[in-house]
Amino acid sequence: MKVQSQSFVYSQQQIQAQQAVASEKAGKTLPQSQMANGHVDSDKFDFTDMTMKELSQASKALYDEGVLTLGQHASLSLHYSATSTGLNQGDGQVSLSALSKAENDRVDVIAMQKERLREATASGAPASQIEFSKELLHTLEAYQFGGAGKFYVSA
Repeated sequence: MKVQSQSFVYSQQQIQAQQAVASEKAGKTLPQSQMANGHVDSDKFDFTDMTMKELSQASKALYDEGVLTLGQHASLSLHYSATSTGLNQGDGQVSLSALSKAENDRVDVIAMQKERLREATASGAPASQIEFSKELLHTLEAYQFGGAGKFYVSA
């Protein structure tokens, strides 16, 4: 019962916050908020063509917006974070070639996630890992193709 009550209070707060933003007017000193503008800057990410550094930045932005969970954000940004800090090197030193590759080589993140899911399924990975991969792939595809991203195409 306590959880239901907390859930109700939270949903009411969310509604009130949305109503407050919707009624916000642009002023001369403060810019109108992004939510009042009707969009968020999240539609600028193309998950079919980005570097690992861009993926890390996009992941952070989408996590901050609530599009990605903390686990999804960690999964997407881990490679670049480890490369840029040297955590993926045995000696703990930053590899300039790996860093350059992470900052310059473009990848299709959605295709990469599909491959990870296929490999996890084929290797008999735990059900929780497979479910996590499916949810992350679904989130990325929904963002890219389902209305939140700039590449949405209505049928």
